[in-house]
Amino acid sequence: MTNDAHESPGTESWRRLGFRQIEDEFGGREAMELRSEFIERTARAVMEARADLVEHFGHDAGSLGYWCWLNSFGVQEHRLLRHLLAPVPPREVFEFVGSDNELGYLETGANGYRMIAGLVAQQDRKLDDFRCVLDFGSGPGRMIRYFLRHWSTTGIVGADVDRRAIEWAQRNFPFGEFVVSSPEPPLVFPAASFDLIYAVSVFSHLSEANHLAWVEELRRVCHPDALVILTILGRHAHTRLSEEPKFRDWAGLDLNQLGAARREIDGRGFAFVRQESGHLDRDLYGVAFLTPTYIESAWAKHFELVDFKEAAIDDNQDAVVLRPR
Repeated sequence: MTNDAHESPGTESWRRLGFRQIEDEFGGREAMELRSEFIERTARAVMEARADLVEHFGHDAGSLGYWCWLNSFGVQEHRLLRHLLAPVPPREVFEFVGSDNELGYLETGANGYRMIAGLVAQQDRKLDDFRCVLDFGSGPGRMIRYFLRHWSTTGIVGADVDRRAIEWAQRNFPFGEFVVSSPEPPLVFPAASFDLIYAVSVFSHLSEANHLAWVEELRRVCHPDALVILTILGRHAHTRLSEEPKFRDWAGLDLNQLGAARREIDGRGFAFVRQESGHLDRDLYGVAFLTPTYIESAWAKHFELVDFKEAAIDDNQDAVVLRPR
């Protein structure tokens, strides 16, 4: 479905949601058009000056792979790119999104963006087809920064419980809208506001009652023709955690907890491990494992499971692609 034929979700104000910050703080669409032009010129110049980049990406300065490089390695190597592209938060702002250094933060965002773009393409869509996108659990814009190339077609909203991350993004991002969400529903948005919703490394942490409540809430705010893409921990991640001590230590789990979780996974398709440390409510947030069979049953009232990709991101989390019922 083309942009011309696609009915925008929600009201006119919500269709333009992602452009509000541009208009209020950065001088309007003209300023973003000028920024985009400078980004394109700089991207071409960087590529032409680097034989290694041409060898890796060809001469396509507009490719998805090169865009991800510009926003990760590029912003670390070139000062002009760092000024032109979306801002990078300080470590104290991104420390709760699973990265302990800036490049790791940028690369995990790139991996998530590539995954979303790929899964959307497999549904015969492009990211530019969507008018209003929700990043549920956005942090300070780890993945939203990569949507800068879609600013003229796609409004994007980030929602997260981390007030410090959201407030930083509100002050610093040249596009998009960022809102603080509560640990439990509802969200502040009207029904049917979004035609694409994604959540990376969110449902891998929610307790069963909490995640079921959020499944219902995401169904409320998604347009009837929307795509919803969520990542989860499944059997693949459980096997890695059981076999790799460093991975297990990073997740803060032990073999006894994983053994109990495996029995729950095998028995009913869901397991929640309550962690004894963390900056969020430990009754709501921990480590959660889900199977596609569980999702098809427990989420059936709200969503149809249309695709499942094991280890879809960082050889860790699986991805589920959903359509609202």
